[in-house]
Amino acid sequence: MELCIVYNFFLSRAITWSDRVREKGGRLFIQILQFHLAIGVTIVFRLLLFPALQHVGVPYLLNAAIGIALAALFNFFAYDAIVFKKRG
Repeated sequence: MELCIVYNFFLSRAITWSDRVREKGGRLFIQILQFHLAIGVTIVFRLLLFPALQHVGVPYLLNAAIGIALAALFNFFAYDAIVFKKRG
């Protein structure tokens, strides 16, 4: 799992946010920690949302689709505003 997260970080940095400053050293380490924190928040969110939607009767596949869509949106905006924030 950790390899996937680190791989995703470097792919995101190289492709999606390639226009942003390439952090080095300590700032790169902070950026990787922020990336992990965003993923951690998403995991907790999904762990809380899925049973809540299930409790109110949302069908399994729709529940999963809603969770995936909301998690993807959260991650994108967290990465854009916090992790790969434009400096300057």
